[in-house]
This record gives sequence, structure tokens and C-alpha cells, in this order.
Amino acid sequence: MRLSDKVVLYSAFLWLCGFSATAAADVRLGSTRVLLQQERERTLLVSNAGQRAELIQAWIDDGQLQADPSHMAVPFVIPRPVFRLDADKSYGMRIVVMDSASLAADRESMYYINVLAIPQREDPGEQDVQLAIRSRIKLFYRPAGLSGQAAQAPASLHWRLIEQQGARRLRVDNPTPWHVNLAKALALPGNSEEIDTGDGVVAPFSSIELPVPDALKIDGVAFTWIDDYGAIREHTSRIDH
Repeated sequence: MRLSDKVVLYSAFLWLCGFSATAAADVRLGSTRVLLQQERERTLLVSNAGQRAELIQAWIDDGQLQADPSHMAVPFVIPRPVFRLDADKSYGMRIVVMDSASLAADRESMYYINVLAIPQREDPGEQDVQLAIRSRIKLFYRPAGLSGQAAQAPASLHWRLIEQQGARRLRVDNPTPWHVNLAKALALPGNSEEIDTGDGVVAPFSSIELPVPDALKIDGVAFTWIDDYGAIREHTSRIDH
């Protein structure tokens, strides 16, 4: 799922096949994305709907999923990156802008918030496999003075067919200062052939190229995109050949 990629990490050895497994799937985030504009900080609600305490570790990355967080320099900080979250409790986790001068002034910037939840054993003698689950959501920073509005950006996308190394590609250009998060795209006419949108993000003043079957007749595209509130919106655009 693009909104929140959950990566399962094992935190204990699989010593015997008979051990039961417990997962920290009860930790939930209060939003599918965090948006910072003029404010210097924002709070993300982290809730534990389970019946046991969880150890929470949080950090921000610049898009490198597997990179060591201690080796990444990002202009944000989470003041309390490690904390215990008891059963049926919530915590307002702060995300603070530390270096806005290093962020682009002419476009929206995108980072990722990671929340790793590790279930805590009630009994030190328990012999089960502890699964730590990482939830990862988008963090957007919007400088003041950007032209237009984020909700208008999907309609401004330019779609055109190109040929690249003997294969057809659908190039999607974004001439706006906003990120566009594609959810799904269907070829028109027919509205039946789905086009692979990859990770679904078209960055500001950038483009992506999507594979298109050679035999596919395509004159337009019906696509859905995700707005600031995580809702799915629809739009239709023509294709330039």
C-alpha cells in the first residue's frame, strides 16, 4: 500500500518452529500523511489499541528505505524518538522543522516518517517470536508563496506517449511545485486496462515514465490521486501522441 508501507522486521531468532508469533500490529498512526506549512512543528498521534505495551522508535528519512537513520541528515527532528506506549494509550509525537533554510523555497519537499513498534513481553520467560512492524508515511513541507494549489496540480499533469529503446512509455510531466500522488490509472477508451504507476509519486517540476503494452490503444487516461487528507480523487486527461 502506497500510503503506508509496512515493513516486517524480525527482532528475535526463530529457534523452534513451535513458537507462537506476536506482532505489533496494534500501533496505529492518526494520519496517512503529515503536512508542514508555515508552522515549525506538527504533532502525529500514535495509538496503541493492543493489550500489551509497545516500544516505539521513530525517525525521518529522505526516501532511502533501507538507509541507516544515523547516517542521514534531514532538516527535521523528532524530539522524543524512543518511548514506551502502554496498552490502550496514545501519544502526540512531535515533528519539528530544524533547518528550513536547507529546504527548497520554490517547491514542496517530501520526506518519510518511520514508526517502528516492538511488542513488550509481559513475562520475561515467554518464548515467542517478537515481530517489529515499521509504518512509513509521507511528510510534506510547503514553503510560503507557491503558485496555485495542491488540489489543482493533478489536472495540470501532461501525459504523452513516447518510444524508448523500442518500447512504448507513457511520460507524465508535472509542471507544478506540488507533489502528485497517483493511486491508479486506467487507459481510455475502454477504462479497463490498468497502467502500472510504480510508486505513484510525480515530484514537482519532474516526470515519471510508465510502461505501456505495445498493442494497447490509448487516447486518454482516467486516474485517481490522493489528496492532503488521504482521500481518493478522480480526474481524466487526454494523451498526446
